Formats: sequence, C-alpha cells, structure tokens
Amino acid sequence: MGIHHDYKSKRGERAMAKQEKRESKYADNTDKKEEEKLVKELKKAGLSPEDIKEFLIGRAKG
Repeated sequence: MGIHHDYKSKRGERAMAKQEKRESKYADNTDKKEEEKLVKELKKAGLSPEDIKEFLIGRAKG
C-alpha cells in the first residue's frame, strides 16, 4: 500500500478546500473592487480625502 494509500480517499477533502479558498479570494477581490469604485465616485462628487476616509470607516462600522 505505502505512502499513497489514502490519496484517493482524501480527494474530495482537498477539492473542497481548494473551492473554499477560491471563493474566499473571489469575495475579497469583489469587496475591494466595490470600495475602489465607491471612492472614485466620491472623488468625482468633490469630497476631500479626509471625508472619504471618514465615510468608509463609518460604512465599515455600520
């Protein structure tokens, strides 16, 4: 039997871990892109960088 005895038995477990990692990475990127888009819109609206920072902090808390 040897070292690779449990290779196939753990295949599903490894696949689930990879899928979970992929989904969490995708979610992080989506959140980051949303925030960048919001900052860009706020800059267009004429808000100062300090106001934008306060807005983002308030948004994260609530």
